[in-house]
Order: sequence, then C-alpha cells, then structure tokens
Amino acid sequence: MVKRMLWKDIRQTLSKSKGQFVSIVCLMTLGSFALVELKATGPDMQATAADFYGRNNLADVTVVSSYGLSKDDETIIGKADGIKDVEYGYFKDVVVSSTDKSMRVYSKPDAVSTYDVTEGRLPKKTGEIALDLKQRDKFAVGSTLDVTEKPDIAGSTVLRHHRFTVVGFVRASETVSCLNMGQSTAGGGELKSYAVAVPGEFDSDVTMIARMTYKDTEGLQYWSTEYRDAVQKHKDQLSALLANRPKARESEIRSQQREKINKARDKVTASKRQLADAQQQLDDAKQQIDSAKDQLSEGGAAAVEEGSAAIAQLATEQAQLASANASGRCRTDAIADGADETGTGAEPAVRFVEPAGERQNAAGCRP
Repeated sequence: MVKRMLWKDIRQTLSKSKGQFVSIVCLMTLGSFALVELKATGPDMQATAADFYGRNNLADVTVVSSYGLSKDDETIIGKADGIKDVEYGYFKDVVVSSTDKSMRVYSKPDAVSTYDVTEGRLPKKTGEIALDLKQRDKFAVGSTLDVTEKPDIAGSTVLRHHRFTVVGFVRASETVSCLNMGQSTAGGGELKSYAVAVPGEFDSDVTMIARMTYKDTEGLQYWSTEYRDAVQKHKDQLSALLANRPKARESEIRSQQREKINKARDKVTASKRQLADAQQQLDDAKQQIDSAKDQLSEGGAAAVEEGSAAIAQLATEQAQLASANASGRCRTDAIADGADETGTGAEPAVRFVEPAGERQNAAGCRP
C-alpha cells in the first residue's frame, strides 16, 4: 500500500514537471559524457606528451646561472651521479624593437631539449633566428626581427647581431605553458616569447644554462611519482655540489673585473706619463726657442754696435784721407808758388791777396 502511494506520487510529480525532469536527465547525460571524455582524453594527452618529450629528449634537470657557468662549474656538474647526457648553452633576454615585450633568445641545442620545427627551418648561421609558434601572426619566414639588448655594467653585449632574419617557427619542449613563461630581465619583467639562434651568435666566455638527462629516468613516465622522486634526488645532489659556487663565481668575476680595472689604470698612468714627457719636451723646446731669441737679440745688438763702430771708423778714415789729400794739394800749390818765386826773383814771396775763405778746400786747408 505504501509503495503504491509512493509510485503514484512520483507519477503525479513527473506529470506536473516534465520539463524539469527532462532537464535533469540531460544534465546527468552530459556529465556522464564529460566524465567519459576526460577518462579517455587523459591517457591520450599523456601519450602525446610522452612522444613529444621523448622525441626532443627533454632534459630531466636544468641548471641556470645569472653569473654564467664557468669551466669549474661544468667540471663540478660533470661529477654528478648517473648523468647520461649533459649539454651547455647560452641565452639572453632582449626586447623586441618598438615594443616593451621581452624575448629570450636561446642557443640551438644539439641533442638535449631540442625544438620541433612547425614551419621553415632552424637557424644555420649567425644573423638567422627561429621564433616560437605564437609569433606566427606577427612575423613570417624571411621577415626581419630587430631586438634591443641592454648592455652590462662594462658596456658590452652578448649578442653579436641585433637584426635577424626569421627562418622558421618552432615549438620548445622546455616551455609547457605559453601563458606563464616566467620572469625576464628585459622589457616589462615578464617573458612573452622565445627564439632560437646558433651558438656562434653569443659573444660570451661562459655558458648560462646546463641541460642534463639521467640514466635512471629512462622509461619512466614524466608525470609519475617515481620520475618526480628520481629527479628530486638529482636536484638535491646538484644543490649540494654547487652550494659554494655562487660566492666563488662572484669572487672570480670580481677578480676579473679588478684585473681589467688595474690594466685600465696602468694604461691611464702610462698615458699620463707620456703626456708629462710630451709636456716636458714642449717646455724644453720653448725654452730653447726663447734662448735662441735672446741670443739672436744680443747678436743683433752686438752686430749693430760693431756696424756703428765700423761706420764711425770708416768715416774717420775717410776724413783723414780727405785731410791728407787736402794737405797734399796745399803743399803742391806752395811748391808751385815757391818755384815761381825762385824762378823770377821779382815777385814777392807771398802774393795771395784774395780773401782767405775763397781758397779754403774741403779739408780746411788755407793758403
């Protein structure tokens, strides 16, 4: 009796709200379909990711250093247990010209964490670049990309070129999400895209990134607990090995910069010494010139005095010569007069009666 009343009540309720009943049934059906889809899609997504990561040999552990990895760092990393492959590379954060969007340019790897080419090809020489697939709507194969790089404190840059030819578009195995790609040292501080160039494009004495794969992770699924535990063990070992390297690397950089400063200071000192020597030579030359001028002035004065004395002496000698000539004429006249006097005997001994000034000669001789 109770069951009969219950079913009657249910039939009456459904008959009065058929629309709600149908809606609830549809929602339950859609939920069932979504659950089945998720159950079926998960393994497919995992299989796709495993194939993609395996094809590009995704690194198990990546070491990045803002100070760069020196040869000593590479030696220490090489001592880690169970390493299968290790590869070192470069990267640099830049800003796309005429924008504030940052882009990280990686060096092209050889075997670890390689790239899938979706269009075009990977770069083969300096001046070429491949962009991430997200940049396909802004650039095309064969177009030009201009970037701006902030120089370091010494004024030097890492990239050899800042204008590139786009040769292809790639998908990176290291970048899981394009929504949150990490922080950047360029632009607005948030990484917006990535690119790939040849290692020769980077002018650096040290590498910036180390990518490693391990033997004990082969065959493990990337999302499994076993894989995460194995990778964490290797991370802990590397952290212990590299614990003292930041301070050591800082000391190396300080020592290198100090050596550069000392060399520059020595050059400045040598330049100052050369300037001082040149100034001393100029002062000596000026002193010699002044001394020569003084000697020339003294010699000119002495020459003038000697010339004046010579002119005075010449004038005296000319006067004496003129006087001698005049005296000779006077004697000749006197002799002539005496001869006349002795010749006739009739004329007086002195017969000059003219005025004395009329017979005076140039030497002052008087008759």
